[in-house]
Amino acid sequence: MKEAFSKLFWGFLFILIEIHFIWIDILADPIGYFLIYLGLAKLTEMFKIQNFSRVLAILLIVISLPTVFMDQTKNNGSSMSGMIEWSMYEQALGLAKLVLTYFVLKVMLEVAKQIGNNDLQGVTLKFFKIYMPTMVIISFVQPFLMNMHSKMQIGVTLFSAIVSLILNIIFLVILRKFRKSEWLEKEPVKSREELGQA
Repeated sequence: MKEAFSKLFWGFLFILIEIHFIWIDILADPIGYFLIYLGLAKLTEMFKIQNFSRVLAILLIVISLPTVFMDQTKNNGSSMSGMIEWSMYEQALGLAKLVLTYFVLKVMLEVAKQIGNNDLQGVTLKFFKIYMPTMVIISFVQPFLMNMHSKMQIGVTLFSAIVSLILNIIFLVILRKFRKSEWLEKEPVKSREELGQA
């Protein structure tokens, strides 16, 4: 189970950090989503969790492929129509990632519940209640930035980027807490119940 959370941690870290060599993203997003898929596959199977997280992770592996060559794509789309299309693509990708994060947090809450770790469950739930509304608001504001005054546009963009970065770092810290939790060495509650009924 610790290995599963390690994959989730590194997957989201790959998505958060961008390191470009010429025009290729070395920490490619599709690799990050693949790691997330591997971590989710193990957790959802072990804890008998049913949601769309794995399907969405696979979908994001495919649709995030253009981001590997993001700089080149932006340069090729230097026309106004190309820039708008790329902006719409980035917004759609951001929303899909937000939905994936929603499902991952749901999985984390269920795991914490089944292993009986109230501290992890409480921290994750508090973060969930802050992260989701905040990121939804940021995502909602993005399409309207082009209609704002230039100074306001810069201010809102900078503020959104800082808040988003802080929240994503906190999310990584919580994933690290799960990865280091000794409770993960224990059997899921459901598994013990099933054994008792057998």
